Amino acid sequence: MTLLSIPITTREQLEKYYKDRVARECLLSPEDLDADHTDLAEKLTAIRTLQNMTAQALEETKALHRDAMKYAVGMTYGLSFEISGRLKGDTLQEIRADAEAIAPDFAPRQVMPIGSPEPVLRR
Repeated sequence: MTLLSIPITTREQLEKYYKDRVARECLLSPEDLDADHTDLAEKLTAIRTLQNMTAQALEETKALHRDAMKYAVGMTYGLSFEISGRLKGDTLQEIRADAEAIAPDFAPRQVMPIGSPEPVLRR
């Protein structure tokens, strides 16, 4: 079988035929394909790294937002900073419900003075 009008009998003739055809049809050579593959693999690795970093940053942002909500709700209910950090829930409603449940136990209480708040004048 011939690819051209002349028979190809040696490997050199076959390689020359394909090189000419690649040049004529603007096809990529195997070396170009390998280079493109390597370049695409590097880009894919970079994209996956950025996706992981973005996901991690999003999780950190959500955690910071949740903590900010806990402290704001805790302060609203008169809870200390330490107790506010222990509030449970991921949504504002869940955090408020937990703060309402524990506020009577941890909120500062009014302490009645032992003696009279006014000084006693002695004569």
